[in-house]
Amino acid sequence: MKISNKHTLYLSIYAFCVIFCPPIIPRFDIVLIGFSGMMIFFKYRSRFISAVFKSGIATWVKLMVGLACYVALIPLPLSAFFYNDVVQVGHYISLVNRYGLMTIAVIVCGSYFFMELQRNEYDFSGFLKVIFYAGAIESTCCVLSLMFPRVKNLFVSLMLANTGSELYQNTWYITVRAYGFSNTLVDLFGLGISVIASSCLLYGVFKEKKFIFLSIYISIATALNSRTGLLIYLLCACLVVIYMMFTGSLKKFLVGVMVLALAVSGFNILMNSNILDEATKGWIEAGFESVYDLIETGKAESDSLGVLFQDSWWELQKGIRLLFGTGHSRYGANGYTHTDVGYVNEIWLFGVIGVCVLYISIAFLIWKYSFKWKDRLVNCIGIILFVEYFAFNVKAVALGYNPGAMSILLILFGIKFFFEKKEKGRKGSVQI
Repeated sequence: MKISNKHTLYLSIYAFCVIFCPPIIPRFDIVLIGFSGMMIFFKYRSRFISAVFKSGIATWVKLMVGLACYVALIPLPLSAFFYNDVVQVGHYISLVNRYGLMTIAVIVCGSYFFMELQRNEYDFSGFLKVIFYAGAIESTCCVLSLMFPRVKNLFVSLMLANTGSELYQNTWYITVRAYGFSNTLVDLFGLGISVIASSCLLYGVFKEKKFIFLSIYISIATALNSRTGLLIYLLCACLVVIYMMFTGSLKKFLVGVMVLALAVSGFNILMNSNILDEATKGWIEAGFESVYDLIETGKAESDSLGVLFQDSWWELQKGIRLLFGTGHSRYGANGYTHTDVGYVNEIWLFGVIGVCVLYISIAFLIWKYSFKWKDRLVNCIGIILFVEYFAFNVKAVALGYNPGAMSILLILFGIKFFFEKKEKGRKGSVQI
């Protein structure tokens, strides 16, 4: 069966909605999960369970349920009964929403997405292209916001009305950043864009060269909204060059160098153009100056990077609660100094034991799904997913229903789903 452009367009828009959850209406995430569940019921209910296991989503669900039970049985009672440490109810609800909604979205939306792709005979390359086109849709929203102030005002008004975030009432933020249309446009957005752009870059190097240019286009979205995402993307571009250098392929090494040169040149053109607002230019430049100061002196005294490395942001609990956790994080918890740092917040929540289980499980799943197959593209994508997740977690908690976590999980489970299908196809097994 020939893959139609209509199917690709539909699936690209669907992937865009799943990853970026554009707030067209209030609680669009719930609406999207409801729509996906309904489609599964009417079209794929006999295949649903098989798809959940075949994609590896079932393993992720077991991990999340296991951690939830652990928190409910050990850290929460320990904090409540022995330390009288109970924070506001809203904080616990936000934690359930962070990990729970993400897991439900992966089960329902991820399974429907994979089954729809398989029904229309997409292979792994086709799946990746759909993800790249989803990133391109978001980048187009960012470019339109940059070029046409009325479009930006429309997107900002929708995001304010349908997310309730006070960030979209902040004059500095909506002047300097807020380009695009997503449930969030801060660092977790940058992580999602960098994951998609980096994977697209690898696909361009190994498969079709035109996707190198699409990768650079996608990265515009993080350049305008998240310096963290931009830095991670550039780091991954450097890793691609280093990888090509050590594989012994001169041609691919030169391609890698060309990619890095194109990315830097494109960034310079953007920074020197009249299109970009002076305040946005200053914000981007300040971020790179902070990184330079950190490398040069070991300290970043100004900008958000300076705040990130303050001692207070890295303060951990003590005693037995360091080992088992407190059942809450420090992100927005009453009575505690706020911190964004992902590792710190998850150690407070799960304890050293819990985060070891979580991080080792994530690293194992990436290794298991990405390195089981003798495919250099898949192997390199696995490395990128590992580096981006663990590098970003310094800045903030990566997990949750956000563009970063959803792009990582969809690509990871997509690898297993399509390569298991490919392997079974070789053995003549019946497909689901």
